Amino acid sequence: MSDPEKRLSSALQGLGIERIVIRSPLSSDCEAVHQTDRFLETVQILASTESHHDRLRLPEKVLKDAKARLDEIGGNGERPFVAVHPGSGSRHKCSASSLLAHAIERLQSAGAAPILVVGPADDERLAEVSEACAIPPPVFQALPLLSVAGLLAHVNLFLGYDSGLMHLAAALQMPAIALFGPTERQRWAPRGGHVTVLNGAPCLCRGQGWQAVQLCRDKPCLQVLPEALVETCLQTLQQQGSPI
Repeated sequence: MSDPEKRLSSALQGLGIERIVIRSPLSSDCEAVHQTDRFLETVQILASTESHHDRLRLPEKVLKDAKARLDEIGGNGERPFVAVHPGSGSRHKCSASSLLAHAIERLQSAGAAPILVVGPADDERLAEVSEACAIPPPVFQALPLLSVAGLLAHVNLFLGYDSGLMHLAAALQMPAIALFGPTERQRWAPRGGHVTVLNGAPCLCRGQGWQAVQLCRDKPCLQVLPEALVETCLQTLQQQGSPI
């Protein structure tokens, strides 16, 4: 974090801490582009900043409980599960609900089993996407974060926006399709060959501040072609041998 008024440094000094280094990964002083590298850059004078990309490991009980939840809705291994997160930290990072609804319906027709995974801030987006689907998928809501991680560890594909759950799925090294718009993919997108990033036209608001993003109604940067999204989902499932 930043500390322009020196309140944090003063508090730490009051605790007797002798060496205090305060840097922000949001600072213009950072030379790196990707946010991961910017975080590492803030501590490079204190410790090794080698980046690791090991798969996030979960407790066996968490994985077992998640499998039981999926078994309750027909997780027999015959249909690939696709976890869809319809929200993000801001609805301005989300496309029209019809895009996800179209993908969900096409995946259902192809024999996949989409599920909606949502958090406490996603009620509005959940309602919009569910109402746009002819057959709303099962919903997993209000679960502890570790339980959500367990679910994601069992799905065949994750589909969502620039959000914490997208990064969690990527950390689990699950195949993921990330829809990006006003946030810069070179800086914020999850890394790895298991992540595919899709976006529409170049963002016209980027660099003008978040207020400009909020005022933009058309969001051309999030207008991913529906058929392109469906094709990417199906190809990703087929590449891992899913029965679809």
